[in-house]
Amino acid sequence: MFKDFYKGEVAEEYNSKRFTRKRSIFWDRLDKKIVFNEIKKTFNTKKKIRVLDLGCGTGRFSLFLSSLKNIELYGVDPSTDMLGICKKEFDRKHRKIILKIGDTENIPLRDDFFNVVICFRVFIHIKEYQNSLREIFRILKKDGIFIFDILNKFSLLGPITILHRRIRKIGSNTHRFSIKEVFDIAKKEGFKDPKDYPIKTFPLSGFASHLSFDFAEQLERGFKGIKNIADGFIITLKK
Repeated sequence: MFKDFYKGEVAEEYNSKRFTRKRSIFWDRLDKKIVFNEIKKTFNTKKKIRVLDLGCGTGRFSLFLSSLKNIELYGVDPSTDMLGICKKEFDRKHRKIILKIGDTENIPLRDDFFNVVICFRVFIHIKEYQNSLREIFRILKKDGIFIFDILNKFSLLGPITILHRRIRKIGSNTHRFSIKEVFDIAKKEGFKDPKDYPIKTFPLSGFASHLSFDFAEQLERGFKGIKNIADGFIITLKK
């Protein structure tokens, strides 16, 4: 599905359509801050850290990660067009990444290879994800971490999001999950120490994104204790 959909014009316009509005920029920046903090808390950043951006697409997250010190960076995506755009961006900025064609169930890299795997805007499109978790567990080193996002099955804001997508005539093949369900399946696959960070919790998030980043983030934190408000979660699992 991803290989067929994310190609040609869709691939070319992906960044301009999804990450140019203030709201999108705010969530993009918040995602990256959470990932950076998780890596910094877990690893000695003075040593080399091998990172995989799984579902790297055009390189939105990969380019951010490539600016960090001591990162050996890989990207995997099923779309050759998206990988082509990603490579152009890295070449243009004279940065390094190793790119491979693959997906969450077929990662063409060896066992016990990565310290960190990140996977954003991917699991929301996967209905049955147990095989994906198994494959990611395989390629992680002991004590490595997997960071990814999901949509909240019980979100009070979910119906509003769905209605908004229908009004804008945006096709939706997204799936929502409960935190308990994800944690239970992850545990069966061998993961431990699950952590979740509720995101998109502030009811007027579109308004918040027009404020300063720091203030908008404080609003997010103020509401994150009420998990049913969250439209999604960023999850960290450890091998």
